[in-house]
Amino acid sequence: MTDKPITPNVPDWAVKGSVAKALWNTPTGNISDLDIYFKYYAKQCDILALHDSGRFTSVKTHHDILRIAELLKGLVRRERVSCRFLDTRSPTAPDSEQDGRSIDLAGRLLLMVELGSFDHAPPLISPPTGCHWNEGTIKEHIDRCFPVRPVLGHEGVKLGTIFNAPNIERIAGIEILWTDNLADHLRLTNNDKQVAVFHHASFLLRQQSDESLYSQEFLDETLQTLKLLFPKWDPATRPWYTQKVASRTSRDLDPKLIQVGHLNTHERQIENFKYWHDRIVMLKQAFDESEPSSLSQWWIDRRKRVQWFTFWVAILVLILTCVFGIVQSIEGGIQAYYTVHQGG
Repeated sequence: MTDKPITPNVPDWAVKGSVAKALWNTPTGNISDLDIYFKYYAKQCDILALHDSGRFTSVKTHHDILRIAELLKGLVRRERVSCRFLDTRSPTAPDSEQDGRSIDLAGRLLLMVELGSFDHAPPLISPPTGCHWNEGTIKEHIDRCFPVRPVLGHEGVKLGTIFNAPNIERIAGIEILWTDNLADHLRLTNNDKQVAVFHHASFLLRQQSDESLYSQEFLDETLQTLKLLFPKWDPATRPWYTQKVASRTSRDLDPKLIQVGHLNTHERQIENFKYWHDRIVMLKQAFDESEPSSLSQWWIDRRKRVQWFTFWVAILVLILTCVFGIVQSIEGGIQAYYTVHQGG
């Protein structure tokens, strides 16, 4: 099945099963969990392997991709992957740039991390995190991309229930950028006006159950960040996310994102986060430092309840003052009218 040529379309069921089995040993009965992932798979193959008649990479079939992925999973060093891959192909003149891009493509599909750079396919956030992998094994590269040692302090950082994705947008005015690049997850950009969120919960859940180059601790914590930002039982999160999915032209957001779960008070402590600690601290700082800039934000923002109450009392007094002023003006006008006509 995997000998079929790569196309820009989502693979059929049989190819999906063979690809998922080869990449992560996913059981055939769970392939439907990866429907959103295979849209990503098709997109990457289209923009990287098929662009300009396929001159950027040396892979032509799904089997070519899976053969490289097998070498990466076997922790073959990048410098040797190309030579090993050449041994499995019909004799051709080797092209180191094509083979390098082919390795990056296979790594992207294996890990959902944006490896390599392609001028015709600019990243969502520039420069993308995790793209510079030039030597060593892919596992070594993962460990560099996702260090476990936090750098920033977290004194005074409290992750209350108000700190979730809908409020990050509606209260803080920070736009959420939905990313397919796991290495960009929770990364602030555009002068802290945007934050990237990796929405592929289904992929992460399957990585937990299947074979993965990611550690269980890393996968667990990444899913914890999704529970933090998209709490399952929060009444405002589901309709907000449903609206996001409906407004997206491609409709390729992962529906399982709002089904992952929620965190209790103990689980929301910042000390529980190691891999994503620094990005959460920076996002929370940007959230706390934001100030309402519209009436709708003033109404939603209950972080400073005394300030919120004072503001709306002032607004109410202003409205009542204007209403009473208008009423008095009308009454004065009526009285003047009757005075003139009675005098006449």
